[in-house]
Amino acid sequence: MIDHLLAEPWRYELFQAIRLLSRWLRRYGVAPESALRFENSLSLAFPASDIDALRLEQGAGGDGAMRLRIRTAVIGLLGVNGALPLHYTERIAAWEHDTRDEGPRAFYDAFSSRQMVLFYRAWCKYRVRGGPDEHNRDRFLAQLAALGGVAGQGQLDAGLAFESLAYFASQLRSRVVPASLIAGVLGEYLEVPVTVEQFAGRWDPLGIGERTRLGENNCDIGLGATLGGRLPRPELGIRIRVGPVSSTVFERFLPGASGARALAALLGRFAIDIPYRELQVVLRGDEVDGASLDGTVRLGLDGFLCTQPDKRDRDDVCYLLD
Repeated sequence: MIDHLLAEPWRYELFQAIRLLSRWLRRYGVAPESALRFENSLSLAFPASDIDALRLEQGAGGDGAMRLRIRTAVIGLLGVNGALPLHYTERIAAWEHDTRDEGPRAFYDAFSSRQMVLFYRAWCKYRVRGGPDEHNRDRFLAQLAALGGVAGQGQLDAGLAFESLAYFASQLRSRVVPASLIAGVLGEYLEVPVTVEQFAGRWDPLGIGERTRLGENNCDIGLGATLGGRLPRPELGIRIRVGPVSSTVFERFLPGASGARALAALLGRFAIDIPYRELQVVLRGDEVDGASLDGTVRLGLDGFLCTQPDKRDRDDVCYLLD
């Protein structure tokens, strides 16, 4: 790509070319600040591209270092888009034509080169689409992660990736959190099939003041009267169904395993409060084995009594997340 850039620089945008050249120079241990030079264009025609010319000079200057000279057509002091009046460009162009002396233009290049460097740095600072800088540092990663509720690497838990929280920042901070959004984020992060069942709450214990006491409180039938010490509250919980998965993946989502911890931690990053969160792990039917006496099966998890081949998906494992 660098060879193509040097051969046909007019096919590239100015800042794109600078980024490519800067990365290429750093790969060989050359600082772009010392190797890149910007020149003014003396053309008075409408610029057909950002770059008029680009040339590589080996051993240029007294230090024998490499130089890359970029003649810009869209910014500078001279040329049709220059900051100075056009008669400056006309006089310098006439001088070079008559004397073959580039001294006057080099004088202005000394000032416009610094101007170009500052302009490029400002462009990089305020352009998210610019991506990582020449040192491969993503300056916007920390800001995106902060939107996702993480101010720094020290606040990560359960092995959640810092980059992933930044990637899902908008979904995690959304005020509207439908079940499809939760399932999509969890499924993409954990790389397993995930569905979310709504209204899977539990019987919620009633406080002493919330129970019916004859002659005291909550005695109006149809308004507050209840029988018993619990009340069904389906809106307080969801059931997250993972699978069907293989036995290897199944182990990751058993109570206390890495996948279950990561799922609970990521679920806690959403901007909603869910008192009851059930995780149901579905084992694929072709991975089901009958129980044996070798002690490797666990009751309630992966132990099944089978008298004949049964290839149904097993969803027996269902427990509350911490």
